[in-house]
Amino acid sequence: WLRCRRFSGLLARFPKTKQHVLKAANIDVPPLLRPAIWAASLGIDNIAELAADEHMWMLGLDISGADRLEAQFCYPYNDLLNTPQGRRKVRRLVEMALAVNPSYSYMRGLDAVAGPVVALYFNNEQLAFEVFQRILRNQLQQYFLDSSDATAMHHTVQLFGSLLYFVDPSLAGHLADVGMEPMTYALPWLVTLYAHVFPLDEPLFVLWDALLLQPPQFSLFIGVVLLHACRRALLRM
Repeated sequence: WLRCRRFSGLLARFPKTKQHVLKAANIDVPPLLRPAIWAASLGIDNIAELAADEHMWMLGLDISGADRLEAQFCYPYNDLLNTPQGRRKVRRLVEMALAVNPSYSYMRGLDAVAGPVVALYFNNEQLAFEVFQRILRNQLQQYFLDSSDATAMHHTVQLFGSLLYFVDPSLAGHLADVGMEPMTYALPWLVTLYAHVFPLDEPLFVLWDALLLQPPQFSLFIGVVLLHACRRALLRM
């Protein structure tokens, strides 16, 4: 309760208190205030304005292709998103991001990133859109830019593999011996900020609390930590 009260005071004076919000968010993020804290962490200064005006902003956007988006739905077991309205919101958020960013191209995993954002901002599409835009720009741009080629992805995955070899060479060598190359398992983790493999529940949101405060390379370390934590089971493969 005291943490929520402190955060509420800081958010009420945002963006003047931006550095204090970021410092406090590095300790923990109260779930009740997570929507505002994520937005603040991503540099969205006009949170109150976006929260007050949910509908008028969409009038200038061409989202006529939302129903044509053929994306594999990643949350069939989520009660909120696995509804006609939830599916529509995920598709629309992805389509809006593609509509206003011609340099982006759709690839598998984009809807997985949209899912947690839609779930958290289910009743505020404008703030959801702004947060989604910032996540793509700050954390995932190299994966979804239309001009990106496989070289950038391979470089990131190779960096992940090198990091794993540095931290746990025995595990890295074993995985290579059994044919588990980082490209087969790490790329979906990195492209979706682990939303493709974690249930849409509090642990994923807590993980994103940390990821959104850190540079994009931080997700590589998360993956190595996950593998290291499961090393005994993996070494028995």
